[in-house]
Amino acid sequence: MAPVKLYVYDLSNGLARQLSRQLTGRQIDGIWHTSVVVFGKEIFYGQGISITPPGRSHHGQPLQVFDMGETSLDEDTFNEYLQEMRDHYTADKVSTSFIDRKIRSNARTEFNCNSFTDDCVGFLTGQNIPAFIKDLPSDFLSTPFGAALRPTIDSMFRRPSPGTPSASMPSPSAAANASPDPQLAASILQAVASQAQAAPPQANGYVQATNSLTGPLHMITNPTSFRAFLKSHRAAVAFFTSETCPPCRMIEPIFERLSEEKGLHDGRTGAGFAKIDIDVGMGRNLAEEWRIRATPTFMFFLDGKKVDEMKGADANELRTQVDLLLFQAYPPHPHTAISLPAVQALSLNAIIFAQAPVFDTVLAKQQSFIDDQTSWPSSIQTKDQVKDTLSGVVLPYLKARFPSPVPDKSTKNLSSATPAILIAWAQATAAMAWPCRSNRYSL
Repeated sequence: MAPVKLYVYDLSNGLARQLSRQLTGRQIDGIWHTSVVVFGKEIFYGQGISITPPGRSHHGQPLQVFDMGETSLDEDTFNEYLQEMRDHYTADKVSTSFIDRKIRSNARTEFNCNSFTDDCVGFLTGQNIPAFIKDLPSDFLSTPFGAALRPTIDSMFRRPSPGTPSASMPSPSAAANASPDPQLAASILQAVASQAQAAPPQANGYVQATNSLTGPLHMITNPTSFRAFLKSHRAAVAFFTSETCPPCRMIEPIFERLSEEKGLHDGRTGAGFAKIDIDVGMGRNLAEEWRIRATPTFMFFLDGKKVDEMKGADANELRTQVDLLLFQAYPPHPHTAISLPAVQALSLNAIIFAQAPVFDTVLAKQQSFIDDQTSWPSSIQTKDQVKDTLSGVVLPYLKARFPSPVPDKSTKNLSSATPAILIAWAQATAAMAWPCRSNRYSL
């Protein structure tokens, strides 16, 4: 019996946790990269499968280490599994008849490091890696900011094979400008880029290999990983395919788009999408278990049970089946059928005041509110700390951003808040909101 560990790295160095809500409207705790450690080796996927001593990859020391149990398999069996995977997932194994399409799809529909790690863990122990890691791509890409940054992140993590000309990387600044706050976006992007482009160890024949993190599909090559996938997704869609199947190549871009549109969003609703190449790994065993007789075949699962099956490359039917599955998994609330024209006519646009208030008066009211509170969450911030933040950090920034009188064309040159100001304001706001919440619950 050999222990199996999961190494987890945050390529944003903590910036995603601090700033993701401002940039995406979602709390995303990290840009995750994972690897599996077993038999004294750390294995991860990028431009091929790479092996290093534990903790010696170019990502440094892991942020978290998860115990995934023990494996009863011997090292030779696992090495055979890796070798078969290596034979299929290398850039020089692509058929020249569709090489251009493959190059475009590799960053998204083929393995990413996390789906590969999940597959290895499933093969070794029957477990699966935490859902918050596996479903990060769909969650992140469902935001406008994530969609805007996708080409840049893909390019940073995609490295060409030897002898293959490298593609030019999109400008990070151009992608960052698509975000609500370009400065913050650029900070996260730069942190991820520095990790992705870090020089890897070259000793003992170990090579650099890092690939895209933004692929929303789960690549599965063995029955154990497939069972774990079904267990972790209430609604699931499985695509059984083969590299030699022309109809599969026709329908694959449609399936990929559906995985982006209908995948898990905000960790709550949506379906999991899996791709099983029956010619890779133990794909044949999985196909026999589910009686796959032709490709492409799509299977639809609800709470781990198969509810429907579709054969052939019918894009319209595939979309219909996915929508039906999601309707069954997440039926709309009955109130959505009620006709409420007055409510539906209300504008959802933000209310923006054209004139800034007198900031000193606002500050005086806030300080008076703080002084009047009989209960206060000192574990967050003391009253004096909150008042110091308001008067010493927030007020000077607001006065500088909205001078009075307002000079001509000032709205075109407003300075953006720094991460330090935003973090201080968030902590002060949390402390001031706590008494209101506490009083409401005590009524």
